[in-house]
Amino acid sequence: MQDVPPLGVPPEIDEILELLPPRVSLNVPENVLAEWFSPVVGNSRVNEATLKRAEVYAKTCGCRFGYHASIREGVFYRHA
Repeated sequence: MQDVPPLGVPPEIDEILELLPPRVSLNVPENVLAEWFSPVVGNSRVNEATLKRAEVYAKTCGCRFGYHASIREGVFYRHA
């Protein structure tokens, strides 16, 4: 069984997302998403596993997460 590396999200992002007001988003470029959430160390590509880890992380901060391939960004946000 392969060990999955811990998330590489800087602690400041936790604080930003916890304080994120409704209808305001934190957009993260896909290369940063891959660095923070990839289950494989050194993987620079966004895949389903990476997006799932980002989604689970968002929920821990009370946020939602969406990925927009057209702009190559992940978006963390809160509903009103």
